[in-house]
Amino acid sequence: MYENLELFGQIEYFLVHKYQDKRRMLAYIQWASNLHIDRYGTKTFNGFASNEFIEVKYVDRCVGFMKIGDIFYILDKENQVIID
Repeated sequence: MYENLELFGQIEYFLVHKYQDKRRMLAYIQWASNLHIDRYGTKTFNGFASNEFIEVKYVDRCVGFMKIGDIFYILDKENQVIID
């Protein structure tokens, strides 16, 4: 479903849903809109868009958001610069 996409969002809450004797853990996410990546690899977006429930297994990692002016910067440890 989301395995080949890199999407960013803010988790509002988690819940466990039972349907037809199957339990699933879901996350309610508010998605970041219009992701931009500049020539240095910095990821930014202008705001949040729609909300959606997804299965927790599709949440890959924790990132941070920092807002400066009207722009949100994504702090993503997986793609950080390492200086030796």
